[in-house]
Amino acid sequence: GHNVVPESGEWGHEEIAGPETTYSHTFEEAASFEYVCEPHAGAGMVGSVTVGSGGGGGSSTVLPSSAKAIGVAATAAMMSTLGLAYFFIRYGGDYEQPGE
Repeated sequence: GHNVVPESGEWGHEEIAGPETTYSHTFEEAASFEYVCEPHAGAGMVGSVTVGSGGGGGSSTVLPSSAKAIGVAATAAMMSTLGLAYFFIRYGGDYEQPGE
């Protein structure tokens, strides 16, 4: 089995029985909290929870300007290709052969 044992503090949990077992804890202060799984500490099963100050607030995804530029360039390339295809279909291919 596994457990969550803090290196300092009173927020740990007894043995975690199975794969569907969950454990949660609400930290009340901003700090880093180190923990270890006692049976597997020798195998490196350790971790840390870092709690920041302030409200979580929502985050927004920002699209990098390079991705926008690639999108604009790809759109322009597709439109140019479609425009040329239309032009060649509409006006091309109907040439008179010399001597006919």
